Amino acid sequence: MKVFGVYKDGDFPEVSGGSNDELTAQLMDVLTKYRDSVKQNADNKAEILKLSDSLRDTVLPYLGIRLEDKAKGEPSMWKFDDKDELVKAIENKDAGAAKKAEEKRLREELAYKQKSTSGKDWFRVMEADKYK
Repeated sequence: MKVFGVYKDGDFPEVSGGSNDELTAQLMDVLTKYRDSVKQNADNKAEILKLSDSLRDTVLPYLGIRLEDKAKGEPSMWKFDDKDELVKAIENKDAGAAKKAEEKRLREELAYKQKSTSGKDWFRVMEADKYK
């Protein structure tokens, strides 16, 4: 990539326990898989958007890359970031989503119980119907 002028020395940070070539290889593997998935779903815009969000939210952070969406019509921005911080942010987001889902389930369960007729009331209704 340097030979073709795509990037210069120092454009990529050093990867702990590896080299820039390893990071480039990992990134290219990810982008190749993404491209294959987009080609398979070319007629499904919603699926392509979901694949793009997944790439941004659950793949690139594990490579130490933060991809930030901008307003419609503006190009997205990317930057290298601390991989551990990005992964921790994903875990916190997932934990928050799980907590919200559990709270919603409990609210729905409570609402259902409040709308339900208790067993003792049910039998009273049946007894009253017997004498009509």
